[in-house]
Amino acid sequence: MGKAIHNGVGMVEYKCYRGLLDRCHTATNKNYPSYGGRGITVCDRWRFGENGKAGFECFLDDIGEKPVGDYCIDRIDNDKGYSKENCRWATRELSMNNQRQRKNKFGLPGVIANGKRYTAQIRDMGKVFCLGTFDTPAQASEAYQKARAKKLIRMESVS
Repeated sequence: MGKAIHNGVGMVEYKCYRGLLDRCHTATNKNYPSYGGRGITVCDRWRFGENGKAGFECFLDDIGEKPVGDYCIDRIDNDKGYSKENCRWATRELSMNNQRQRKNKFGLPGVIANGKRYTAQIRDMGKVFCLGTFDTPAQASEAYQKARAKKLIRMESVS
C-alpha cells in the first residue's frame, strides 16, 4: 500500500470511503435519505478502525485498491450496509444493474400510471425498457416480474 497519502487523503479509494461514510452517517448529506435515512450504515470496523488501524486502513485491507477503469464500490445486497461481506468493486454497469427497485405509489416496482392505463418498464444495463401498457397495475406488475426473472437468469448465466 505504498501510495497512501496522509492517512489516505488524495487516494481515489479514500474519496469513495468518505462518500460512503457521509451518505450513511451525515444527516445533511444530500444522499442521506436514500442511505442512512433508510437504515444503511457502515460497519464499525470501517467507521472506527480496529487493532490499531484507522477505519480507512481497515476498509482498504478488506476491499483492496480500486481496479483500473470505471469501477465503484457496490453493495451486493442493497438492503444491507457497507461491510467486507457485502461490498465489492464493481463496474458501473454491474452497479447500475444492482440498484434497488424503488416502489411507486402503487407499491409495485416497474409500474407507472399512464393516464387511465399502466405502463410496465425495467432497467437493464443503465437503460429503461418499456414492457407494454396494461389496464391494471397488477397486469403491469406481472409483466415487470416476468422480465425481471429473465434478466436475473441472464445475469446468473454470465457470472
